Amino acid sequence: MSKSILVLAILGLLLVGHLPSAVAQPSARSGHVMAYDANRQITVLFGGYDGTDYYRDTWHWNGTTWSEAQLTGKDRPEARSGAMMAYDASREVIVLFGGYNGTDYLDDTWEYSGTTWSQKEPDPNDPWPHGRRQGAMAYSGSGVITLFGGVWLADHIVHWLQDTWEWDGTDWTEIVLQNKPIARSGHAMAYDSSEDVNVLFGGSTGGDETWEWNGTIWSETCDDPNCVHPGMRHYHKLSYDSEDSLIVLFGGRVGVSYYSDTWEYDASTDTWEQQYPEHHPSGRYKHAMAYDWDNEVTVLFGGYDGDYCDDTWTYNGTDWTEE
Repeated sequence: MSKSILVLAILGLLLVGHLPSAVAQPSARSGHVMAYDANRQITVLFGGYDGTDYYRDTWHWNGTTWSEAQLTGKDRPEARSGAMMAYDASREVIVLFGGYNGTDYLDDTWEYSGTTWSQKEPDPNDPWPHGRRQGAMAYSGSGVITLFGGVWLADHIVHWLQDTWEWDGTDWTEIVLQNKPIARSGHAMAYDSSEDVNVLFGGSTGGDETWEWNGTIWSETCDDPNCVHPGMRHYHKLSYDSEDSLIVLFGGRVGVSYYSDTWEYDASTDTWEQQYPEHHPSGRYKHAMAYDWDNEVTVLFGGYDGDYCDDTWTYNGTDWTEE
């Protein structure tokens, strides 16, 4: 073989060995949000932050692969992290509220049909939630989206919020209550359809409390000193496993500790139980989770574990699998 042919052959092997991957997925980030669209059988991811940039991209996970929704210009929310998002099963749309764009605490409301984002314009004469980030939002069985708490900054003063709001597709309504969780941010909430309650856990202030919202009142559960629970944390995530009728919790942080534990909450007995899967994501916070009703798995993407993560995991009630 001539030297020229040998050189060409080696160059060809090197080029083949360095071909870029054609697999598309969201980039590494934290503070993004996810919700499962049961009508279209996709998990939808929006936004986030990677330490430098805020994102406004929308991604779909179909149970096997990620694909980016092709959206342009004003037909989507602006870049942000720390927003709140939930799927409205009664109207078959995903609802997004608020977040932080690096300058402002946002108070806009958007809905996503699976193909198109549309900004909603509540009646300007009616109140709606204050701009905020790191609150929690979930669907409620009464056919509304429920929002609780979060944080905003004004005049260099941090304001933790403890308000309860409902979105009916047209307007926001504040539910004024005497008994309610204390003000907090970084908590998580999920709707348990079997018990018809929203379950809230943790946060920056009430870091080890469990509360249930039945559409009328808040009630603290697992408040006995002997009750076993996940312990203080914030920036964790919850999702509702409809197959097993259990709330799943993963991760979060307290101080410099990043958690990698998995817990399940049974709202029929008001009890937490830690699970010990053989495999699991690294300890992290500000990840996103949603339950895929059709594939019967909890889906987790990204977060921060000391670095910004871009991994996708699923949990089937027994073990975590990296996809």
